[in-house]
Amino acid sequence: MELQKTLKLHWMIFLYSAIVLVARMPLYPQERSTLDSLRRSYAVAAHDTLRILLNAEMAHLLSVSSPDSAIMLGSAGAEQARSIGFKKGEALNLNAVAAAWFTQTKFRDAMDLYAKAHRLAEEIGDRPLIATAYLNFGNIYFYQNDNIHALENFERCLAIGKEIDDPYTIATASVNIGAIFVAKGEYDKGLSYTEQAAGSFQEMKNWKGVATSLRNIAIVHHMQRNYPQALEYIGRSLRVAEQLGNQEIISGCLHIYSDIYRMKGEYRKSIGYGLRSLEIARSMHDMPYVKYAATTLATTYEEMGDYRNALRYTEIARIATDSIISNDRTKELQRLQHRFEMEGKQKEIELLEERSTNQQLVAVLFATGLGAVIIIAFVIHRNLRRQRALSERLTASNTEKEHLIAELKDAMDHIRTLGELLPICSNCKSVRDDKGYWQALDRYISAHTDTKISHGICPDCMKALYPEIAARISSHRIPA
Repeated sequence: MELQKTLKLHWMIFLYSAIVLVARMPLYPQERSTLDSLRRSYAVAAHDTLRILLNAEMAHLLSVSSPDSAIMLGSAGAEQARSIGFKKGEALNLNAVAAAWFTQTKFRDAMDLYAKAHRLAEEIGDRPLIATAYLNFGNIYFYQNDNIHALENFERCLAIGKEIDDPYTIATASVNIGAIFVAKGEYDKGLSYTEQAAGSFQEMKNWKGVATSLRNIAIVHHMQRNYPQALEYIGRSLRVAEQLGNQEIISGCLHIYSDIYRMKGEYRKSIGYGLRSLEIARSMHDMPYVKYAATTLATTYEEMGDYRNALRYTEIARIATDSIISNDRTKELQRLQHRFEMEGKQKEIELLEERSTNQQLVAVLFATGLGAVIIIAFVIHRNLRRQRALSERLTASNTEKEHLIAELKDAMDHIRTLGELLPICSNCKSVRDDKGYWQALDRYISAHTDTKISHGICPDCMKALYPEIAARISSHRIPA
């Protein structure tokens, strides 16, 4: 009966690894090649223990690109290892399943399995496996922005690595410790740890470690606004990640490119890289990277004045943040409750709740702030339009006013001319102008007014000058 169960598990494992090639998320060339090699080795393995170890490697390889398949594969491997009492094999397969849960941001499930794997490692005294447990604990804390506990676990991992003289453990712990110091703003320390890790990974030809280290070095230069250096290192990291087909690192590199170009004011480039990063993160269901990419896109659109898209990507970032918090918060609080009751640190639970609430509050306030900015911008725009219209009407009114004033001034000049005291000759009746020249009265009036002069002769002058004509005119006049 036990033999039948073992054979059943064996074929389940083999079937799961084969299904991945045709039914799950597409693998990248190097992953496919490595998986094919592991499956061939698994098919010819002579002992159950070797098959279980190979199964753990296959599950871990799939934990990022195809987490559902990794969960099925690792769970079957852990059950098979448990059935034959192979604790190391069980721990390795549990770690692979936990890594898949971690990819899906189900941190409480990941923490449970990492804790089980840690207990098994302690029972058998496997120091490298214990160091891996501390590394895994640190990663979960780091993704929850708990840098204090993350650093504590990474330093435990580093101490064990130095104790057993394991270059891989030392390099892995160092690159993570470097990331913590960078997050804390201690850039020199962070850069020192990360450069040491990059050198170690280069010597071991561990290209995933090299890509991760180069990416982290780029982050340090980016945060110090040393953009040429940042672009150089992120370009090197991206090339290595693309050769590996590691989508997680590729997404991270594209996000860093996006933020660098945002800081440089090259918004179109920033948006292009940000959208590519977001697309890859979504395809992997990697909520932390979704949050990072969406936050950078929201900030970029806000700086461009495109508040509609800014709000859209802020909402995506908020949903991703809520997913990260809700998946882990309840279980994490329970675990901390038990631990802190023993250690007398009840206050840290309240801090965790407060941090979670603050994250949600910040997201809500940010969205509210953007809404307020849009409303204010609309009001300002409307007021500017009103002011422009008033200004145009005022300009037209002033022009008309100036025209009327000019006409009034001309009229006043005419009135002033006619209202002056005119010196007239008492004999010939000529008028003296303001320049002292004498001229006939009719010429003066024509020159200084709009009046037109026509000449005639009055009856008295007619009698004096032309008496005969006056007599005839008088004889023909009809009596009154």
